[in-house]
Amino acid sequence: MSNSGKKVFVFPLILTVITGLLYFFITGFEFVNLDDAFLIYENPKVVAMDFSDWKIIFRDHLGTLNYKPIIIFMYKVIYYLFGNDPFYFHLTSWFFHVLNGGLLFLVARKILPDSNNILLPFFIALFWAIHPLKAESVAWASELEDVVSGFFLLLSWLSFLMASSKKGNGKYFLFLLGGISLVLAFLSKATAIVLVGLIMIPFLEKLREKKWGFSVLIGTAFIVFLVFAGIFRDKLGIINGHGTGVQPFESLPAPLADLLMMLLKTGAYILHFLFPVKLSAIYPFAEVGTTMPFFFFASIVIGILVFLFLAIGSKKFPLAQKGILIYVIALSPIFLVPVTGTNFISDRYSYIPTIGLCMVLIGVVQTIVITLQKAELFKFIAGGLCLILLVASFFRLSVWENSETLFSDIISKFPSSDTAYTARGLYYLDNGKKDLAKQDFDNAIARVPHSKNALMNRAKLFVQENQLPNALVDLNAYVSYHRDDPRGYGARGSLLAMMGRLSEAEADLKKSDEMGSFSIDAYLNLGKLYVDRGDFQKAADAYGRYLMFYPRDTKIQYLKAACEDKLGHFDLCVKHLDLALQVTPDNGRMYISRARCKLLLGRKEEAVIDARKGMSLGVEIGEDFKQRLGI
Repeated sequence: MSNSGKKVFVFPLILTVITGLLYFFITGFEFVNLDDAFLIYENPKVVAMDFSDWKIIFRDHLGTLNYKPIIIFMYKVIYYLFGNDPFYFHLTSWFFHVLNGGLLFLVARKILPDSNNILLPFFIALFWAIHPLKAESVAWASELEDVVSGFFLLLSWLSFLMASSKKGNGKYFLFLLGGISLVLAFLSKATAIVLVGLIMIPFLEKLREKKWGFSVLIGTAFIVFLVFAGIFRDKLGIINGHGTGVQPFESLPAPLADLLMMLLKTGAYILHFLFPVKLSAIYPFAEVGTTMPFFFFASIVIGILVFLFLAIGSKKFPLAQKGILIYVIALSPIFLVPVTGTNFISDRYSYIPTIGLCMVLIGVVQTIVITLQKAELFKFIAGGLCLILLVASFFRLSVWENSETLFSDIISKFPSSDTAYTARGLYYLDNGKKDLAKQDFDNAIARVPHSKNALMNRAKLFVQENQLPNALVDLNAYVSYHRDDPRGYGARGSLLAMMGRLSEAEADLKKSDEMGSFSIDAYLNLGKLYVDRGDFQKAADAYGRYLMFYPRDTKIQYLKAACEDKLGHFDLCVKHLDLALQVTPDNGRMYISRARCKLLLGRKEEAVIDARKGMSLGVEIGEDFKQRLGI
């Protein structure tokens, strides 16, 4: 099992091939109804047709856990080059995750006490790369941040580890590379700041040699956590028992509830790592401590044991201790992560922390082998575990193929999830399966009568079926339940405009606008409402705001151009027709409209070219216009 120069290259190659083959089929997956629209193909910062707003990307969400400008910029580049084809987004995630497996192999070789045993870093990296918990981070397009920030974090970690053992000028280059990579990791995902803790592990291990030194450190960390949680809970929306549906915590003092939630999450990820049999994209709070009591209490007990092991664990298990230390440091931001929908944990948050758990698992296997004094048994046990993980990961990845497979899986595990029924119903609605969509929306509302998305989407279905009164009932219920949500007013205003109740529609749409947000469809209906009234300036403003989200919608670009034409803004008319023709260059009517505006701007030669192009596409123009053009 000793090292050789040849093996150093063979093992990373094997790791890359296995990981690449396992995950490559995700490139054929669709986007899913779980943030992909919001973050990618309906995100105005992504779909804008130029890069003039790059400064906004780097200012957006500054100082929050959602700060990820590098990822938004990458989405923008992919969208600019390939449009909203999910293949390229998934391919990017696949590429970075495969690289991360190789980087982890190199990192593990640097931090393991037995640097001559190449099988240890190989199996740590392989277990980590192919574990089913990675499916969410790699197969979900919206989680590109996990694999990209993971890449820069691992590269930075490796650079600092190499620099610590290197002499000469190369040391400073490695420190520079590590620093730049750390900044890029942080700009990809704010929680990458945990690297600062990871590179301090040698110092923390030295504390263990001093009597009570490490125990004092752990105790201090607990106190700091409780103080931080108590002070900032309201500002950050910290997960805790209060109002989350975690019944056993709701009557407890806030600091104690925070501490128990920390222990719950610490143990929960370990259970999911060891027994990845009920993984889900959603883990509803309602299931915790009620329908999942064993999971609930076992997680807390395991969490307590983890911190006790850190504080007073035996020195006989150095690899396990190092792994637990890495796990807790990497998981630390998740202790205070804001509430995400109805989730109390999410698989994606374990992307980096499970490095530590893989080290623990390999350490346990190594201890068994040493105890039995059978070296070859290590390969047999580790190989068998890899085979089990490969099969489990393949089936877990398959769940992410599309919204139907994803949310059907959630419903099979958590039948009370209104979110899953609503999202699957929306998928059915978008694919013309209206009966199935209606059934899912009904199921969601039966479980949670105030469910926002279920009410909104069932109303959308009723509109498509021309059952406008039924749609109005749902939107009235939406507004009644959620009076502070501008989406409800915007959607109801759009519906009232369709029903011809213009005064009521305008009141709702204005209220939605004053509250700071609009339903996207509301912009279209408000634009139509103002066109019908002859108020072309307001119509142009409404269409312009819609185009911030869908700049490639040629129909609305044309309507916006028509409004600018009516207002005498011929230069703006030409601008929007230019944008529309970039997408649909065979639309003859648009060429004729642009020719008219250019003629009015005194650009006669360009107008003639456009007019001839429009005529060649089958559009007839009047004799007066021909005479003015001189053709």
